[in-house]
Amino acid sequence: MGSGDYTANVAVAVEYDQFHVNAFLDWLDGNVPANSQGSLDGSIPDLFGGNFQSVSVGQKTSGYIADSFDFTANLETAIKFVDDSLGLVINKLKAKKIYHETLIIVCSKHGQSPIDPTLFKEVDPANLTAEIGVNTSFITTDDIGLVFLENRADLDKAVANLEAHKTDLRIDQLIYGQQQIDLGFGDATKDPAVPDIIVQPIKGTIYTTSKSKIAEHGGDSTDDRLVACFAHNPKLHPQTYNGQVYTTQVAPTILKALGLDPQKLQGVDAEGTQPLPGFGGW
Repeated sequence: MGSGDYTANVAVAVEYDQFHVNAFLDWLDGNVPANSQGSLDGSIPDLFGGNFQSVSVGQKTSGYIADSFDFTANLETAIKFVDDSLGLVINKLKAKKIYHETLIIVCSKHGQSPIDPTLFKEVDPANLTAEIGVNTSFITTDDIGLVFLENRADLDKAVANLEAHKTDLRIDQLIYGQQQIDLGFGDATKDPAVPDIIVQPIKGTIYTTSKSKIAEHGGDSTDDRLVACFAHNPKLHPQTYNGQVYTTQVAPTILKALGLDPQKLQGVDAEGTQPLPGFGGW
């Protein structure tokens, strides 16, 4: 498959994800996956993981049924594939007699917007670029627009131009300057990776001309940012935590479980990130 082909539909996404499943099972046999380098000499890694694209692709290309929000057939197929794949990993852990010593964390890195298909609207990203009205060095768009200006002195003019076109560009909010810093998105004057302007469109809007997608991610809506996350080990007492947690807490949780110091991670040290609730004392 060529680069990016695995996002075309659920069938090719499942084919792509199967490579990850095969790798999980190979690692649990102490083998290096096919087409990989190195050797494990029969030893099972202390830590390994990967990702699944199937559900994401199912959400973006098939989505949910209007009104009921039930899964479409393709999305149901994707979810069943991931569920069955996790079952294969668990069965292998049991066969290797390490299931009770293994912490399994399954966490979505993002959602897709809109979940409600009736909210879906498209806006040509070329229109967003044109209405900025000043030179830009880079713009990336999905269900958000991240604008990097060639000259930061043009910031006020660019913002004014976008404000004047909020209706046709379906803009809900423009985030820039001190507000951007206060919200934790970074300081564009100090970090070149931070956009000069964050364009948050009305929920359901995607800046795209694609006719194959009905949802996307990357934005700041609740559909994007409220995701599922669970940790499992047979020794843990089942419980549901209803407070706010962050996906950034997964990394220090893993290190804590392995008996390593989470503070060795630069992000943890800089931001004071804590392990997930219930794991602080591990």
